[in-house]
Order: sequence, then C-alpha cells, then structure tokens
Amino acid sequence: MTESLRMEAVNNGKVGVKYSTIHTGYVASGMFEGAKLGIPGRWIVPLVKNHDVIAKAIVEDALKKGKCSHKRPRIVNLNLRFRALMPNRWFQRFLALMGVASSMKTWYGRKKK
Repeated sequence: MTESLRMEAVNNGKVGVKYSTIHTGYVASGMFEGAKLGIPGRWIVPLVKNHDVIAKAIVEDALKKGKCSHKRPRIVNLNLRFRALMPNRWFQRFLALMGVASSMKTWYGRKKK
C-alpha cells in the first residue's frame, strides 16, 4: 500500500510527500499481550518491549531521518528476505516452525482497568 501511494504521488508530480511504514514483531504489552511465538521464533524474533519502542522508531527513523521502512525488532528485516528467496510452500513451513500459526493461542489482549 505504501509503495502504491508513493508511486502515485511521484506519477502525479507531487514532491515533498513522504511515506513510511512500520513493521513490528509482537509487542509484549497492550493489544497483543499474551501472544507468543514458538520457541525457535522467540529466540530469533524477541518481543518488542512496549509501544514506546515503536513510537521511538517513528520519531527517530521516519520523522527525523526520513527513512521509508522501519522494522522493530530489526531482525524482522530477515522475514522480508526469507519471503523473497523461498518458494511459498517453504516460507509457510518456516512460519509454522517459528510458531506463527499458533502464536495467538495464549493471547488475551489489553487488560481492562
């Protein structure tokens, strides 16, 4: 979606319009509280501590540095590379091995106050 918006702005001669995307792993607190990857997934892609980590990525990388795509934790970059290099069947098996398919079984979401 972001790439499409960026290209549409360029094709329409719009300059100075910037777009950024934020790609995150699971955030340990808040809306995704309780979600867990399988053991291999937890070793490779640790939980993002809290939403402040994501907010800092937006402010520091997107707004101050003008970067287009931000990943937190940074290891999420590997996901894009695996996706590009692996046939779909292999990538789906890789995700299953990492525990993505069952990651929401322990999810309970944001606690009510």
